[in-house]
Amino acid sequence: MNLIEIERTLRQLRLSGMADTLSTRVMEAQVGQPPFLETLANLLQDELDRRRSRLTERR
Repeated sequence: MNLIEIERTLRQLRLSGMADTLSTRVMEAQVGQPPFLETLANLLQDELDRRRSRLTERR
């Protein structure tokens, strides 16, 4: 799977927060080579932040 396919899959799964920051997180991982779990945790946090932000906007 390439980056475009992964972004498409994330959007199908309604994980747009992760999809929006995926390329940035991939670049960070390539440059700094952090542990995989740290990169995954950052992506998950991006999704949570986006959902909280949308919830706040709706209220």
